[in-house]
Amino acid sequence: MLKFSDRLIAITQLGKWIKDFCTRSIFENEAEISLNTSIQKQYIYNQWHTEAFIHKELSLWTGKLSHYSLTLLTKHYSGLEANRSTCQIAVIPGDDLPLDGFSDFIFTILAGHHFYCRNSNHEHDLLQLLTKQLISIEPKLADNIHWVDKFPKAANNFLVYDKSENISRLSQYLGPNKIIRGRKISVAIISPNDSRDQFKLLADDIFNFFGRSNYNVRKIYIPENFPFNDFFESIEHHSYVVRHNKYANHYDYQRNVLLMDRKPFLDNGFILVKESQVMEPPISCLYYEYYQDLTELNPKLKTHGELIQQIVTNFDIVNSVKPGGAFGFSFTNFDEHKETLQFLMNLQ
Repeated sequence: MLKFSDRLIAITQLGKWIKDFCTRSIFENEAEISLNTSIQKQYIYNQWHTEAFIHKELSLWTGKLSHYSLTLLTKHYSGLEANRSTCQIAVIPGDDLPLDGFSDFIFTILAGHHFYCRNSNHEHDLLQLLTKQLISIEPKLADNIHWVDKFPKAANNFLVYDKSENISRLSQYLGPNKIIRGRKISVAIISPNDSRDQFKLLADDIFNFFGRSNYNVRKIYIPENFPFNDFFESIEHHSYVVRHNKYANHYDYQRNVLLMDRKPFLDNGFILVKESQVMEPPISCLYYEYYQDLTELNPKLKTHGELIQQIVTNFDIVNSVKPGGAFGFSFTNFDEHKETLQFLMNLQ
């Protein structure tokens, strides 16, 4: 097994390679040309994965794969460096984000395990291209990275993303050594002091990647006399989403449903805003609830704890992120990543 320090260096170099790619407009070497071509072709295989959002996610990853970020991660999880066991990890990523599964890949390699993933999508799979680039940087990691049509029996440790209603059945089928991530949402708590600038930042958390991922803010908790006019004017720069066919179809359908229900809602032409205690709004909708103070709100949030991915707010709440930071989280303060890392370190 390649030394931990060498694995860490290779992943840091991958982050630098991605950063260099993101800053260039002309691509010369084969790897960069291949990645750029694949980015342009993603829309064929998944219309939600637009070029603009793919480049946005790649840029976000450059910070997470920086030397500083990875060193901080190692300090928090010394067990990564001390781990000497080697297991086979079967990864089944989602498809909400263009690079779903990338964090599982990075953590698996850092922990010294074998990464197994199936490419049943297409030849231009972005995750597979980045794993190949890591092998190009450090050829010895080829022994740890496997793309297969079928998982081998020995790959009986699972990192799975599944938004279906069959998670309990899947859990029994996969056995004891697994983490299954299901459907979640992120919520925002808006303070009475939040300004238009804060609303503008929050808009990124709502609309990036068309609001489809667990990291997107899908529900907001607002104070009395919330200035909806200011909010709508502040998020106008994301009106482009409704020019996307799939998003527009969701928006038109949900608008007709709300009109037929004859229930009040707000509509700015690209998102439907409705007061509701329901936690999971459909795509193109944003639900809100009023709150009096955090003391009254905290028990409600705890009730929905398993459904909430993260909290976006300017309030001083443990493990929350500031508006605009829903996708820029650190590995060291995000519960889902803590769980994954601990799982990988505990494997024997």
